[in-house]
Amino acid sequence: MRDLGIKWEYLELLALKRYTMEADTKHGSKDTNAHNDVSYNAPSQSSTYTQAQDNQSTTHEASKSISLQNCIKHKSEFGFHPDFWKKDKNEIRDALESVARKNKVALEKLSKLESPTKNEEALMRTLQNSLDILYGVYIPDANVNNTRIINYLCNERGIDGGIISDCIDKGKIYQSKKFANVVFVSRCRDGDIKHIFLRGIYKPKENENGSEGKSFRMDSEGSDKKYPFALEGKKDAAAVYVFEASIDVLSHATLCKTNGHYNSLYNAHRISLHGTSFGALRTFLADNPKVTTIIPCLDADEAGVRRSKKMQEEFGDKYTVENHRPPRVGNDYNEMLLKCREFGINSPKQQQAAQLNQPALAAHMAGAEA
Repeated sequence: MRDLGIKWEYLELLALKRYTMEADTKHGSKDTNAHNDVSYNAPSQSSTYTQAQDNQSTTHEASKSISLQNCIKHKSEFGFHPDFWKKDKNEIRDALESVARKNKVALEKLSKLESPTKNEEALMRTLQNSLDILYGVYIPDANVNNTRIINYLCNERGIDGGIISDCIDKGKIYQSKKFANVVFVSRCRDGDIKHIFLRGIYKPKENENGSEGKSFRMDSEGSDKKYPFALEGKKDAAAVYVFEASIDVLSHATLCKTNGHYNSLYNAHRISLHGTSFGALRTFLADNPKVTTIIPCLDADEAGVRRSKKMQEEFGDKYTVENHRPPRVGNDYNEMLLKCREFGINSPKQQQAAQLNQPALAAHMAGAEA
């Protein structure tokens, strides 16, 4: 191994070799086998390093924080003494941030080598995989079935059963083992999970003044909002509907399907921005060069109107950006869907309840409840 100006005791830490709490404190213990063994078995969700990746894909932004939940979930990969994980969370986070900084420095130096050795290539994979854990999105464990979220999405949110079944089959949504949350999954072009959004299915408690409280909603730790939740259309689809929330993506698709507009389900894409920032839209457009038309379907409030106009200004030179299409009723497309259900304009309640008996959904609801 050539001299890269990196102390070997740091490399042992970077390579995530097993060490004791005492060695970590002294920064002086050294594994005599470290030079000969830098192999690393990465978790299944981690991506591996390749020379072809650009700097943005092989390094992490300095401003991005450590995903502590993800590190704890994969703590066996670090080889730390068990007592390390019993420390205060702030101490653990500080220690992991120190590891991450050193990993990035080492990876940047190694990635600039013209002819890396096999050991150096193995170390690059180790460093990249460790960064994937340190900054990776925390993925909640899945429940053995999806019974509760299917009932919630069908009966409480009015989403079409066939659309729910298709999303489950494609790994876009699932029921978390803990708390039975709806888990919305966003992936990059290569299929790696980049963003997780959790939505609670239980009615919130009333506030002290009698008003309805807010339901549980949260981005999973380590999530990157630059990756949209998407219902893709055909490969050659030229238009994309843009929403603020994932539930609105499913709601708009349901409205189209229940109105008999089956072709529109596949002739266009649908994505959510996880809010009103345009990072997810930029990522989607970069990955789908055949898209020429953007259709803003943001909420019917001041922020939605303002951001739709901004979308026209920012993307109008290269794309056809249609005028804002807010829901005709309610603040967002799920509210519109529920109003349509209430007044029988689209799919009546009886039809929604009957969807639970569809064979495709029945398969996802099978199994013992955890």
